[in-house]
Amino acid sequence: MALLIAAVAVVVVVFLLVRPSDEGPAPTTSAGGATTSTEASPGEEKPKPKPEPKPSIARIDVVDGEPKGAVAKIEVDSGEAIEFTVTSDVPEEIHVHGFDLYEDVGPGQKAAFDFPADLEGIFEVELHGSAVQIAELRVNP
Repeated sequence: MALLIAAVAVVVVVFLLVRPSDEGPAPTTSAGGATTSTEASPGEEKPKPKPEPKPSIARIDVVDGEPKGAVAKIEVDSGEAIEFTVTSDVPEEIHVHGFDLYEDVGPGQKAAFDFPADLEGIFEVELHGSAVQIAELRVNP
């Protein structure tokens, strides 16, 4: 009889430990060991993920037919928008290799580029007439 009572007690304890909770899904543990809840409590909204800040638009200044400072480095991931502007104190045409985009630039005329990164690789941005490189565009997979 004592063995039967002990067996029933073990079954009850195991049931209490493994039974599903009425409070919703159990918290989960992340790789860092922190406990997080997968659902909001009743009547509570899930927090909305914060949008990642949009990187600032690259600006390239051309002075005396050369990029001011150094050749600009522009890096984006595939599918993102590529955005940059070019100002110049001399009239020129900007050429984005690979994407075959052209824009005129000169005193009082800024060239603005905004296009999707739908090609992957490293591309040169140059002053087309003088073939001077002003930027290196890197589109990551």
